[in-house]
Amino acid sequence: MKFIPKLFLFFGLIQVLVSCNRDADNCNSTKIGWIDSAFFPKSVMANEEFTISAYVFAESGCAKGSTGSYSISEDEISVEMMVKYEGCQCTAIAGSVKSDLLVKVVKPGKYLVKFRRPENQFFTDPLWVK
Repeated sequence: MKFIPKLFLFFGLIQVLVSCNRDADNCNSTKIGWIDSAFFPKSVMANEEFTISAYVFAESGCAKGSTGSYSISEDEISVEMMVKYEGCQCTAIAGSVKSDLLVKVVKPGKYLVKFRRPENQFFTDPLWVK
C-alpha cells in the first residue's frame, strides 16, 4: 500500500518536469492590439519626430509589451500596435500595455490620425503639422 502514494508522487513529479521543459516558442505569439487610448501633441512641426503614447488592450497577463507601426497617406496617419505574449500559463485578466511610437511627418497640413479598434473599426484624432 505504501507503494501507490510513491507511484503517484513519482508520476506527478515527471508531469511537472515535462511541462516545465516544454518548448517556450510554442507559447509565444504576437497579435494585433486594439488601441484603448492614445496621447500626442495636437500640433507638431514638419520633419520633427513626436511621440504617440498608446494604451493597447492585452488579452491576458502574458502580455510583455507592444510595438507599433504607422503609415501616412495624403491626409491620414494610420497607427497599428502589435502586442507580444510570452508564456504558456497566463492569467485570464485582461489589461492594457503602454507603448510609445515615434512618428515623423514631412509634409505640413491637417492629418487625421486613425487608431485601430476591434472588428476593423478605428477612432480618430486630428493632427496639425506646421
